[in-house]
Amino acid sequence: MSCTNSLEELKNCSNYAVVKNGSWAFPEVLDKSLVLYTPGQCPGDHISPEPENVHYFTLVSKKRNQPVFTLWANGDETTEQYAEFLEQYGSKRPSFNTCCITGITAKDYSGTGFSRGHQVAMADMGLMNQANSTFTTCNMSPQNEPLNGNQWAKLELASRKCAEDASVVVYTGPMFKDGGKYCMKGTNTVCQGNNCEALLHPPKGSPDWFNQTQYYDLCDESTNQVPVPTAFYKVVCFKDSVYPIIMAQEVPGDMTGTNTKILATGSTAWSMIQNELQNYIRFPDVIMQNIKDSDSQTWLSGNCPSSNSSNSLMEQRLTQTNSSRTRRIIAIVVGSLLILLLLVLLIWYINKESMK
Repeated sequence: MSCTNSLEELKNCSNYAVVKNGSWAFPEVLDKSLVLYTPGQCPGDHISPEPENVHYFTLVSKKRNQPVFTLWANGDETTEQYAEFLEQYGSKRPSFNTCCITGITAKDYSGTGFSRGHQVAMADMGLMNQANSTFTTCNMSPQNEPLNGNQWAKLELASRKCAEDASVVVYTGPMFKDGGKYCMKGTNTVCQGNNCEALLHPPKGSPDWFNQTQYYDLCDESTNQVPVPTAFYKVVCFKDSVYPIIMAQEVPGDMTGTNTKILATGSTAWSMIQNELQNYIRFPDVIMQNIKDSDSQTWLSGNCPSSNSSNSLMEQRLTQTNSSRTRRIIAIVVGSLLILLLLVLLIWYINKESMK
């Protein structure tokens, strides 16, 4: 049976890791023009398509030339082997593979002033081949560097903190409040060689600061351009609590990150996400009925927005640890008393014998 032609097919394939761990949070696809991408699907992908290796999928829009929705579900290896993976992985990075759905290549981002923004982060994966599988333009959206390398990275860290100690599903994707009006400029038209720093980070207040055409073109649907998102959403889903957040990337705008900020969290963020995706997908009731508010500073400090979810494995582990510690203390005390009693009896016996 085929598993990767559609999300409906994938959901019935329980041998896939993302299905085993995350099918309860799968949305229903309304826009049939969206194309399902799973790791290993495209020629040259950095992973073999064995089901146990597939911990995420993306829904790719050919109109946007990028994913509009991604879902990642953690498993045993993404929890237990995470620290070991980071130690092994270090600074190694594979090349970006071309998305066979859109034809967008890594070179389409080169010299544009935008980073190839992972929607499912490589560090979300627990094994090296799974991490490598995220290096595909089927998993990329344009992000300016102050967002990609700073505050967005903190949101990724926060979601991983949740995943270290709980079974979670994480939604991520771009948003286009301007309808996808502005696209990245063509390859290498912005930044070449030694002038990159001056072009990508002009002094505040300089003419280049206000130059809207420096990084963007008005999108031309007759060309294979990539629209620049105005924001990105991330949603951490426990089975009993769901934490949404939206971070802005204003366009046209400055490339220094001044407009990089938290737009909304909680129910406000969820309403904005639903409005953005209402023509694409429908979320399951278990998600929509459990939206929770959270503090943006918790996210930006790299901490999980939920510290008290009843689904938290950390709580379970702490409870188990405390119970185990209590039992050990009781056992030590009882053992010590028994030893003391034996010593008293031994002393009594010795004294009794010496008096004979």
